[in-house]
Amino acid sequence: MKKKRRALIGIVIGILMVLLGIFLLNDYSFPLIGMALVIIALSLRSFAITTDLFRIDKKP
Repeated sequence: MKKKRRALIGIVIGILMVLLGIFLLNDYSFPLIGMALVIIALSLRSFAITTDLFRIDKKP
């Protein structure tokens, strides 16, 4: 259960950071919202990859 909790905590932290970035980008200009969405997709993929790496490292 601890392994799953750590992965969920990491994902939640990443989502919160992305939300903060969206608010900052909205303050500057609206066209950057599209870039923010792209950053969200890349960040979610990176977090999924990191969680998979941690799982692979913990299995053996």
